[in-house]
Amino acid sequence: MTQKSFLATCLLSCLAVFVIVHPLLFATAWGVPNERERYLAEWVEIKKHYAGTVNRPKLNIITASSALFGIDAARMERTLNIPVVNMGTHGTLGRQEFKIYRDNIKAGDIVLLPLEPVFYKDGSFGNEYTAYILGYKPEYFQELDLWKKIRFVYSMYSWDLLGFARERFLPKDKHETGYSSQHLDKNGDMTYYQNQRPLNNLSHDLRSDVYEHDVNISDEAKAELHEFVAWCNNNNIKVYATWSPMMYKDRSLTDGDKAAVATIRSFWEGENVPVLGEQAETLYPIEFFYDGFAHMNELGKEHYTDWLIAQLKPYM
Repeated sequence: MTQKSFLATCLLSCLAVFVIVHPLLFATAWGVPNERERYLAEWVEIKKHYAGTVNRPKLNIITASSALFGIDAARMERTLNIPVVNMGTHGTLGRQEFKIYRDNIKAGDIVLLPLEPVFYKDGSFGNEYTAYILGYKPEYFQELDLWKKIRFVYSMYSWDLLGFARERFLPKDKHETGYSSQHLDKNGDMTYYQNQRPLNNLSHDLRSDVYEHDVNISDEAKAELHEFVAWCNNNNIKVYATWSPMMYKDRSLTDGDKAAVATIRSFWEGENVPVLGEQAETLYPIEFFYDGFAHMNELGKEHYTDWLIAQLKPYM
């Protein structure tokens, strides 16, 4: 056997093992709650629990972690005299949140969408997302078409799947962090702001272009957002769109961001969804942030919550 044929045989053997072993690991880890995404699963359950206990119309705020860290839903609830559920979790879930919380949103409710840019793009199979769905919402995987199922399975690392499969037989001990569910209040707000990331470190996250030069909304996003709004309309649920808070170098938008904002506003107007405020009003200095470009500290939370209350008051 020549060296070239030997290498080809080895390569094909490795590929065959990957094609066979990887799906077997996936199947073994199927539906096994993994420790890595336990915090995210518990966040979701806390928010769903509070939503389920409210027996009158409520305000549901759906987006990613900018709301988790940046909104004081309990204060909004007191000020606006309406129950408020902070449904913000993690950007990796994206528009899956519409599906996760749909059974908690009832006729007469209000939905506020201060969506982060990721909600306007095609969904991706990131590590956090796939691990959460595999361990905690495997029924969502079943709803994917064949091509997306293949992409989902092979987007995961075999090493991660091996660890998740191992938890079927040897569950890991619980490990609590600053992101643990014990730091969420009943409304779903994050209350842990210790270990503030140093400002000179945070400065690496400063952005001069929120939408990263991409001014378009993907067709997939348009279709899923349209479907959710139509469902809300059919169920007597009022929808408002607004802007998420962002760490920004300046308090004025670049030309690229202005174009993206105009595209987003035009989309919502086409859906007959009122857009509250302006994106330029939710660009904040680095001193308002905790540990990332979208995670506000307590000072930032106070300012952004004040802004949201002012935008919502005329509609309450």
